[in-house]
Amino acid sequence: MKNKEVKRCLFCNKKLSTTSQYRSTTKYCEVHKHKARIKIDYKMYLKELNNLPKSFISWLVGFYEGEGNVGTAKKRMIYFQITQKDISPLKIIKKTLKIGKIKLEKRNNSFIHRYLINRSGYIFALLETFIPFMKSIIKIKQVKKILHQKYA
Repeated sequence: MKNKEVKRCLFCNKKLSTTSQYRSTTKYCEVHKHKARIKIDYKMYLKELNNLPKSFISWLVGFYEGEGNVGTAKKRMIYFQITQKDISPLKIIKKTLKIGKIKLEKRNNSFIHRYLINRSGYIFALLETFIPFMKSIIKIKQVKKILHQKYA
């Protein structure tokens, strides 16, 4: 009789389901799969952000403090957004950060553009990069509240 090796979650050591279609590559239980993805995204993107010019980060933080916000939607989904009538600064941000999407929305008989990021790991890395450049006390509190969720 063969002795099968039991695969376990790298976070909680819980035995992994043998019915999973990805059982040969799965390293995390269903509960921790999302946390692992956030951690990987965060580490990878933080390295990329550290290579950006400080002048761009400073400009982006100023833009965020004036026209952006970060928050949570249903089921603790985190989002980062900047809203603007003119699409050109949003295109620069998207091209430089290499993440996110730009949406066109109708609001009060006019159109606005919304730059949106909804990958938690990327948002955590971006916000941690922002903190040293931030001036608005209200925005700093907002950012710290979101970053607290990273460790919860």
